[in-house]
Amino acid sequence: MIRRKDQQQHGGDASTNYQAGRDITINGATLAEVRQIAIDVYFANATELRGVAEAIARSRAESITNAYLGKLHAESPSHLEELTRPDIQLVLSEAQKSFVRSGEENLERVLVDLLLHRTTEAQWTLQSLALDAAIECVAKLSEPQRRVVALIFSLRYARPARVTSLDEFYAYLERYVEPLVSDLPTRSTHYQHIVFVGVGSVSGHETPLGSLIRSGAEGLFTRGFAQDAALPAVFDLAHAANMLMPCLRRPDDAFQVDALAFADVERIARARGLANEVPVLQQLALQGWMEDLEVEREAIERVPGLAALQRAWRDTELSSLVLTTAGIAIGHAYWAQATGGTTPLSEWLG
Repeated sequence: MIRRKDQQQHGGDASTNYQAGRDITINGATLAEVRQIAIDVYFANATELRGVAEAIARSRAESITNAYLGKLHAESPSHLEELTRPDIQLVLSEAQKSFVRSGEENLERVLVDLLLHRTTEAQWTLQSLALDAAIECVAKLSEPQRRVVALIFSLRYARPARVTSLDEFYAYLERYVEPLVSDLPTRSTHYQHIVFVGVGSVSGHETPLGSLIRSGAEGLFTRGFAQDAALPAVFDLAHAANMLMPCLRRPDDAFQVDALAFADVERIARARGLANEVPVLQQLALQGWMEDLEVEREAIERVPGLAALQRAWRDTELSSLVLTTAGIAIGHAYWAQATGGTTPLSEWLG
């Protein structure tokens, strides 16, 4: 990094100037004071530019700094003084330089969210390390590549909350997944770059698209079972524990276990004192599951835009792409922006 030769600062009548790179102690810092520190961080670490480039760089640095501090002040004002920490100043500098180089509005938004999470996270936790890596990596991805990361997070790691019907589920896919499907990269080099940057890896296992669509919402993709198709003792046990409901797809002649996600079966059973019966209740929940291809075909019928995802899943490395911790942090930021989801990153990086 090349430091500015001219470290002089010029503040207004009511401003306080701080020299980045020195120890700064703030007690009850104002937003204006913290903003000055944040701007100084950029100029202390920026490459020297000239003319129009310098003006553009200054404008972009101020834009991301103002967006970050404005959101931090609105959502967690008690953390403003964290800007005095060396680790926070370093990741802020990385984010500022990334946005100065790019200027992409989409990138600015995700960098601001990553910075916000990093500022409110303790140092040297898995989350803070993942966020550090995410802030460094995200600007090394093109916009379509970032969209791939967001898509994989939505499909492999995130689930819609409070969905109780197929209509609600497909509305979720249409609103939050389908937009990520447009213009997906088709060449292997894009996916190789995602791996090279360190936000993903290509495993040797290809996951069927229908399996991921169903994952976490298995209760919506079963045709259930007739009462006489289940072992009487198991049916009576589940019925007595209030763990059965009419099948959503066959309400007149079939039942299903009352759990949206297969993973919920164990949690519900344990909560009702049936820890020893978890395996038989899980087996009951598996009865009537739809096949992966059947789920895939229905999803495309209900959300036609997913046909492009089906093609990309077949023709690219999407089906075997998984995310690193940095990729999960980036994907979580995009997912939270798109859905308004408030589930903390710790759910995935606890």
